[in-house]
Amino acid sequence: MAIQKCVVAVPARLQSSRLPNKVLADIGGKPMIQRVLERCRESKAVDTVVLCTDSQELQQRASAWGFPVLMTAESCSSGSDRTKVCSIKRILQSFTFLLLLLSEQTIQVFILTQRLNRHLKTQDS
Repeated sequence: MAIQKCVVAVPARLQSSRLPNKVLADIGGKPMIQRVLERCRESKAVDTVVLCTDSQELQQRASAWGFPVLMTAESCSSGSDRTKVCSIKRILQSFTFLLLLLSEQTIQVFILTQRLNRHLKTQDS
């Protein structure tokens, strides 16, 4: 059985039409995006948490928090498009990808781990 690496790809942009800079909204003293990235990193099933963004500001912040960043084009119209770029850039490394949207900023670590373990189990079958 091959060991699979799990990457959680978190798409984010600052140019939201309904609420610009939403991902920087303060939640308990930290920006929403930082909380999401940190929660994902807490899961034992996750090898890497990567931010997919077109924003230099978010790139700088995530890097300062210790997270890798894959820059995407401003033309990406959705979070799925941003993570597709992420998966294409890493396709040769046999990663399992999980798209986690910022609307899940309160995700419980055990739920994230459970989702990933369930996926990996079905991949091995």
